Amino acid sequence: MFTPEQIGAFIIAATGFALTVLNLVDKTITLKKNANVPQKLLEERIKVLEVKVEEHDRSLQSGRDEFREQRETNEVLLTCMLALVDFELSYCSHTNYDEDTTDLMKAKDTLRKHLAHR
Repeated sequence: MFTPEQIGAFIIAATGFALTVLNLVDKTITLKKNANVPQKLLEERIKVLEVKVEEHDRSLQSGRDEFREQRETNEVLLTCMLALVDFELSYCSHTNYDEDTTDLMKAKDTLRKHLAHR
């Protein structure tokens, strides 16, 4: 039949084969577990970036709204200033301040041109 050396060699070979199969099974399980890790990391990073983009969009929209309000406010203030200059000029024309109105007339013309070109 078999010699003790052959039986020993068979046991060593069978043990080596079993260990190799178990190692392959372990590696396969580990690879399957780790295969989704990069995908999950990317998904988490994308979620964080999407939140940041939404915050930036809200911030930009808020800035646009503020700029629009400031433009509207400036337009109202400039229109009021022009009305005040007109009033002052009409007041000066009824008094003796005609010689002091040259700068005021220049300011009025400059302001009117500015408002016209907006």
